[in-house]
Formats: sequence, structure tokens, C-alpha cells
Amino acid sequence: MLRFGSSLNNLRIMSLRVGYPIGTTTNPIINPHNLTILGFFCVSQDVPPPALIMTQSIREISGQRLITDSEDEIIHVDDMVRDREIANLNYQLVGKKVVTESKRKLGKIEDYVINSNDFVIYKIHVARTGMGALAGGKLIIDRNQIVATDDKEIVVKDGFERAPAASPSLATSV
Repeated sequence: MLRFGSSLNNLRIMSLRVGYPIGTTTNPIINPHNLTILGFFCVSQDVPPPALIMTQSIREISGQRLITDSEDEIIHVDDMVRDREIANLNYQLVGKKVVTESKRKLGKIEDYVINSNDFVIYKIHVARTGMGALAGGKLIIDRNQIVATDDKEIVVKDGFERAPAASPSLATSV
């Protein structure tokens, strides 16, 4: 199911094993190299900060709940082996500048769309700035148009096609 990235914050983490909430998500852990979500930082009573839950431990996202098998799926960041460096980057998309290859400023990312089955970021929603804001509208840029990412900006191809605006039915949850 497609979801806005902003709908992934403050999800209650439910354990099927114990049957009650075991934590709350805070920020996604985004891999800037391939624009995928590896997991979520979270707040838990059982694990000291920084705690997290990896996407492979998520059974389902339903409404405002993230469902996992067990409370043991929430781990401390130091228990990560393979992706600890990416988690420590704390890379966030929202607020990043978006420019074209020819350095034309398009705006700043205000949200993104993921598929909750594979946690891949498929589209970024860009709020236009400067003269572009006067023209109105937002830009929706597909992941195929993204050339590079770094700490300060996202670079997209020159002359990308403008995608139609997202429908309101792509709401925060179903």
C-alpha cells in the first residue's frame, strides 16, 4: 500500500505476542544510497534510546499501528551490525533542497511516498520556492528522475516531466 512518509511518524508499535503497545515510532531510518527505509527509530520502555525496529521485523502497518511479532524486535542501535552507519547518519528527506543537474532550484521536499510492502521511496513531493512558488502547485518527482542525494540536496534530471498532483485518496492510512 502506498503511504506518505509523514504518516509513518508516531505509529504505535503493537506486539502480537504480548497483545499491547510496546513503543512508538519517531523517525524513519533512510538509506540515502538507494532511498529505502531500513527501519524506524522508536521510543520503548524496554530498550534505552536510541532504540529502533527494522523493516524486516514489521509484519504490517495498519491504520496508525505498526504490527510486529514480538517485543524483542525493538533493539538498541548498537545491536545493529550491517546498517549501523546508515542509522547513525539520521538522514531525513523532508526539508532537503531539490535542484536539477544544471543547478536550477526547484524547491524543498515536503513529503514522500513509500510502498509499505517493500519500504522503497517511490516519489518525492516538492514545495516550490522563489519564482516557482508564484507559478503555484507542487512538483511530484519519481525516483527514476533522481540522479544523486547528499546531506544538503537531491539532484534530479534536467527537463523532468511534471507528474499529476496526488489524489486525496492517497491519505495517511487506510
